[in-house]
Amino acid sequence: MATHKITFNTLIKTDKYKARLFKIAIKLIDILEKDERIALANSKKDYLQPCDIWELEDKVKNILSIGNQTGEGWFLTAEMIEYIEHGISNIVCVQPFACLPNHVVGKGVIKTIRDEYPYANISPIDYDPGASETNQTNRIKLLMAVAKDNLKQKNNEKIVILASDGTKLEGHYYERKKNAPLVIFFHGFRGHSYVDGVPIYKIAQKEKWNVLLVSMRAHDESEGNIFTLGVKERYDCVDWANWAAKHFGRETPIFLMGISMGGAVVTMSSNLDFPDSVCGIIEDSGFTTSTKMLELNCKSSLPKGMPVEVFKIFADVGIKLWGGFNLKEADACKAVSQTKIPILIIHGDMDNLAPLYMAKEIYNSCKSSKEIYIVHGAGHAENYKKDPEGYEKIITTFIKERVP
Repeated sequence: MATHKITFNTLIKTDKYKARLFKIAIKLIDILEKDERIALANSKKDYLQPCDIWELEDKVKNILSIGNQTGEGWFLTAEMIEYIEHGISNIVCVQPFACLPNHVVGKGVIKTIRDEYPYANISPIDYDPGASETNQTNRIKLLMAVAKDNLKQKNNEKIVILASDGTKLEGHYYERKKNAPLVIFFHGFRGHSYVDGVPIYKIAQKEKWNVLLVSMRAHDESEGNIFTLGVKERYDCVDWANWAAKHFGRETPIFLMGISMGGAVVTMSSNLDFPDSVCGIIEDSGFTTSTKMLELNCKSSLPKGMPVEVFKIFADVGIKLWGGFNLKEADACKAVSQTKIPILIIHGDMDNLAPLYMAKEIYNSCKSSKEIYIVHGAGHAENYKKDPEGYEKIITTFIKERVP
């Protein structure tokens, strides 16, 4: 009797072919969806555009295995996170009859999602012979009641300003106490202020400080066709600070804070002409220059044999021609060497995206009052997650010591 042997190499090749076919299929779907995406983007209504499948994968890979293909697979969990990050925090997760895998990727991950997104209001509804209609109705009523309570607690005001170049920028202001210190928070690249800003929101709520969570240009509600990696965004920091000083008065202490790209932006802006009421800048997981970040993180994606220096030349020329800006204009080290504003730097020693040495370069370049807090074991933008008590303490102390 003949036997068929499948070697390891054959299996690997087969998987590679399947992967290529899947990628081609995904690209074809993206092409078919192109007109739909354009129509949704141009619509005056707040339609949610389809999210790129690779972005969905990034959102969920720290919660469950990407290899989970049973039931709805990881896609169900990823879609719930996508809704939350777009401000849709009230979600009914329907559990179909006898689908145990769906319970795992639906009901089974709700607690973990809530840990990451405290305002997530998710209710699993079982649709099977063992679930009564009364039980289903009561669960939906409870979801709606929690949603109403959350809406009252948020109590935020939508703020719209015009940047110095005429771009409309939007943010949400949360007031805890009149004339209390104000923290203006800037999120990361392709991030959301209501997600990235959760730690400072919690701290400010506890301390009775006011918070302004802004959407950076070309993100969420703010206008802009292109994100300039700090070149124009640093001037947006000044525009927000000027608005706050004018709106609340020069007596209100203002602190700028950002995480990841937002952290880099606030330090890159530190040498600009801020109102005197800006008392400090807090940078979480920032970096020196966007040029250096591109160089560090694009090596693995470069065509085989292309030197990094050649890539930098092409990238620089392309950004100038099609983007209309020069990355060399935004340099955190140069900015902090020319500022008088106190700087607090928070960074993880396991940050592979923006390595720790960048934080130390910024710290060593700073000529004003400065502090650095290194979180052991923290990767990129994981400082609060790894050390919530230390994170809260260093920020609270920094702000309280600088409030007049």
